[in-house]
Amino acid sequence: MAKITDDARQQFNQEAEGYKRRINECLEKEKNILTVIKGNAAGAAYQKIMLAEEMIYVATLYIAINGSSLKILNVKNNDSLNDARKVLYKAIIYLEEIVTNSINIAYSELADSMASIANTPIQKRYELVKKLGLAIQMVIDGFGDNSKWKWSFVELNGRFAVVAKNMLDMKTAVKDYFDPNSQDYDTKNPTKKGNFESSQNPDYTEFNENYKKLLCNIEGWMTRLRNFHWASKGRMNLHTRLDEFRDKIDDYADSLAEECQGISGILKVTEIHAIDCEIYNLSELHSEILETVLEFYESIPESALFAGVRSQTDALITVINSYRYLFFDLCDF
Repeated sequence: MAKITDDARQQFNQEAEGYKRRINECLEKEKNILTVIKGNAAGAAYQKIMLAEEMIYVATLYIAINGSSLKILNVKNNDSLNDARKVLYKAIIYLEEIVTNSINIAYSELADSMASIANTPIQKRYELVKKLGLAIQMVIDGFGDNSKWKWSFVELNGRFAVVAKNMLDMKTAVKDYFDPNSQDYDTKNPTKKGNFESSQNPDYTEFNENYKKLLCNIEGWMTRLRNFHWASKGRMNLHTRLDEFRDKIDDYADSLAEECQGISGILKVTEIHAIDCEIYNLSELHSEILETVLEFYESIPESALFAGVRSQTDALITVINSYRYLFFDLCDF
């Protein structure tokens, strides 16, 4: 490791001083709020949500000090990272004091807790949980592998998971989850909101339309393949192969629909309908299926989020290619 120069140390101290000043201001604010709560417990739950947010902010300031140390001194600042770890524990404790730290607490036992924060919108709770989870992960990443705190992080993540769940009123959440007309539908479907809508990426929007169109095409192909299957009477090898081919495409459609709903949200009942297939020649139908699937494959975004979709479609292309051989080289016509 290169020797740290006095100039570099001075530059780091100057940069860190600004962060430390804001940290002290936040900790002083925390003391004042706790004094208010001690004198008057009314509205304490809302005050503790504010304290949790303040502690998350303090953690990010400590993380920023570590970032400055890495940038200027090329050295990890374990002290600031450990201080961030400690204040994140405080953030979780403040939330535990509102919604408990019980893992499988009955909803009826959480009723009073839910009532105490009823005026905190679900969107704000969701954003708070997201910020807390991100801050925890940033501290873990900052320490790196083989940290002496690795078991502390197991506990921290476990406690985080409990308060994240308990911050949600599950009675209303279940209804909102299945009601697209609910104002909290997007928030109660975090995979949709977090992975798809909030990306604001036009490629994702295009993919959403493409996968639905592919499912509609598959519905039409299934009908035509069934027609070929029924018409293959007396040619049992073709009869069997058509059955197999249709089943494999059907399995792919199920897997594709399930994974894409995990990414972009639940499909509405009216969204998927068969596109009529006007092809009455098996060879032409096979070519149409291959060309359409290849076109869909090219539309899959490069993001790792879509790795599973890409892998499943890869496998389907292999199946389609193999059935050209099985249909036209092995079957009797």
